[in-house]
Amino acid sequence: MTAMTGDRIAGHHRCRSCAGTNGDPEIAANRWMLDYIYLKSMDLHSDKQTGFTLVELMIVLAIIAILMNMAMVSYQDYLVRSKISSGLVLAASAKSAVTEHYANQGIMPEDNADAGLAPANNITNDYVVSLSVGTAPTTGTITITYGMPELDAGDSILHSPDTTSGAVRWTCLSNNMPRTMLPSSCR
Repeated sequence: MTAMTGDRIAGHHRCRSCAGTNGDPEIAANRWMLDYIYLKSMDLHSDKQTGFTLVELMIVLAIIAILMNMAMVSYQDYLVRSKISSGLVLAASAKSAVTEHYANQGIMPEDNADAGLAPANNITNDYVVSLSVGTAPTTGTITITYGMPELDAGDSILHSPDTTSGAVRWTCLSNNMPRTMLPSSCR
């Protein structure tokens, strides 16, 4: 414990508080009380809190929650688009078959059998329920029908052939699928 004598702080021992009191216990007690008050007023242990308040932490958590919500929505859309893209991979072989039929016969095939493909319900994956060659909107159109919980029943993507330039060019469109769900090649 330290005691104050004048303007300096000195180490405390038994007689220091009594110094200059000429043995008067009342003066010694008053000096001891002044030393005690001075020491209490010193900032030895700050009561000031450091760190974050509860309100600040709640604001940070709210901001993180909002950002995570936005990220989850974007990620879910990304997952749906990747599942839809798997149908485009299935359609690649059908495009080749339709193009080969056109090159050999000079006309577009009207169905899977004409194109040399398996029946529509046999060309599937985890997200595609059928892949068919048909005549709507034009002959040779490839229709990819999806069966996913994220989409409405019967949502499909159409690949329509165009032969006006002499070569087969494919146009991707959808009659009922939301634009945000379409792969970039079909937007």
